[in-house]
Amino acid sequence: NTPFQFDNIVINGGLLAGWVDQLPEIARSSGESLRTLFPAGGYALYGLSKVFAPIGISYAFYQTAHEDKKAEVAGLMVPVTLTAIIAGVTEPIEFTFLFIAPVLFLVHALLAATFITVVYIIGISGYFTGGLIEMTSYNFLPLGASHWQQYLLLLGVGLIFSGVWYIVFKTMIVKMDLKTPGREADEEEMRLYSKKEYQDSRNKNKLDDPSNDPKVSKESTGDLPKPEGYLQALGGKENIESVTNCVTRLRVTVKNEELVAPESIFKKYGALGLVHKGNNIQIIDGTNVTFTREEFEELL
Repeated sequence: NTPFQFDNIVINGGLLAGWVDQLPEIARSSGESLRTLFPAGGYALYGLSKVFAPIGISYAFYQTAHEDKKAEVAGLMVPVTLTAIIAGVTEPIEFTFLFIAPVLFLVHALLAATFITVVYIIGISGYFTGGLIEMTSYNFLPLGASHWQQYLLLLGVGLIFSGVWYIVFKTMIVKMDLKTPGREADEEEMRLYSKKEYQDSRNKNKLDDPSNDPKVSKESTGDLPKPEGYLQALGGKENIESVTNCVTRLRVTVKNEELVAPESIFKKYGALGLVHKGNNIQIIDGTNVTFTREEFEELL
């Protein structure tokens, strides 16, 4: 979006400069819609989804969490939701469901596009690229007195779409049994994911090059293929009680937890991380964990 904001693609000088330059005239024209006064502002409405989407998404995470984990989910989601609304930083929320369930991100993108389209159709325009701090500086403060009715309409439509995000996400999470925060197994760590963790997972699981195909076990940077390295780090096949997997983790129950190697050893063989809780071991392997589990089971 930077070319739209600062380059001449839409208007000379970029959207930001054009908007700031026309603010005095727009403030004096209270009888017309913001879209009529600044039609190019439709390209700068995408930040509105950063304010209204997290409300619905976070509430869906909370409502679908297990009862005994709802308080923890609230403690996790309230700060990141406020950060998204105030500062426009949505990374922890978006990359969490990208990591856990990419289909949620696709639906989120479609809802955001629909929301922005509706907002533009009802006559809203301006410079809405960040959170409330930026929006207040460039829109609400300079134009609140002359265009407050349109901003009130924007608030109403935004809250309606927050409800839409909530209903859609809650329905998908329940119907598809997605392991969003608060729906993990009891021994699994509740957390949000960063952009770096998502990219690391994607890079590690690329299938374009045969040497990266998990079916041929070439992802290890250690001296053993990944499944064999994991097995050795878990204390050998005699120490394995059971093995299964979730979306991104290889979940193993061992007989003797003292035989399990430290996290650094697992990372040597390609793991993204390790959760060690008693005899329950979770190896964070990435989205191709199913292939890893199949090869792992063949070694038992």
